[in-house]
Parts: sequence; structure tokens; C-alpha cells
Amino acid sequence: MINIKNASLIGLIFAMLAMATLVFRESLFGIGPIAISIQVFAGLLMLWSRVTFGKRSFHASANPTGGGLVTNGPYKFIRHPIYASILYFT
Repeated sequence: MINIKNASLIGLIFAMLAMATLVFRESLFGIGPIAISIQVFAGLLMLWSRVTFGKRSFHASANPTGGGLVTNGPYKFIRHPIYASILYFT
């Protein structure tokens, strides 16, 4: 049986391979001004979310962390801003 940490690492590897495929196919970045604006917004939202979340946001695998529920920064407006920024970017 796969534990949650191994499943998270497998998902991370899959996501990195998918991203590399998009870069190789030159399909990752938008070409029009609207698409580029949305991708810049998504990048800034990701950065703001990670800075607000703190050090516990920068780990490669799922791991329970200490600390309470974050309700400031982008988390005040969006429940999952990191996931939202990924969706906006793609």
C-alpha cells in the first residue's frame, strides 16, 4: 500500500514531467496579451500565497506541519490560492 508521502512524491514527479513536456512543446506560456496578463497574475498570486504561508509551504511532499489555519493574505479571499494560481496559469 502506498502511503501519503510516497503518493505525494509520485504526484510531484508527474507534475514536473508534465511541465517539462509543455516547455518542450512550447505550449506553456500564453502568446496574447490577455493570456500573458493572467499568467503574470497567477505567478504573483502563487508568490504571495507561498510567502504568506511561510516555510511550511516549501516542502516537496505531504507532511503534517505545525501551525494554525492561515486566514490572512490571499487566504482571506481564496480558500486554496496556490491551487487556484496553478489553474489560472495553465
